[in-house]
Amino acid sequence: MYDPAAVRNRDRVPSYIWTGHQVATARVIRPKGIRPNWHLILTLSAGASFRQPGFERELAIGDLILFSPDCHQDYGPMDRRPWENIYAHVAPRPHWHAWMNWPR
Repeated sequence: MYDPAAVRNRDRVPSYIWTGHQVATARVIRPKGIRPNWHLILTLSAGASFRQPGFERELAIGDLILFSPDCHQDYGPMDRRPWENIYAHVAPRPHWHAWMNWPR
């Protein structure tokens, strides 16, 4: 049966993507990132921060963070307050990497 919403060309979709919604109560620290995933996080409630060596930023509602696969990750709630967010992990297809070579 024909389904117009079905993907016909596999090159148009990432190798995989998984998403979720959470209310975090602990920080996440990944010094070497999470290869091969790009990690996108959208803040839904205040009270969290993300850190890089020598840098810290408090996250406001609506803030979006994108971590490259080898990027140091340190993020989570401040002062033990729950932090609501939604996230996506994406492993792009190899030929997408040139498009994702952004300034750091």
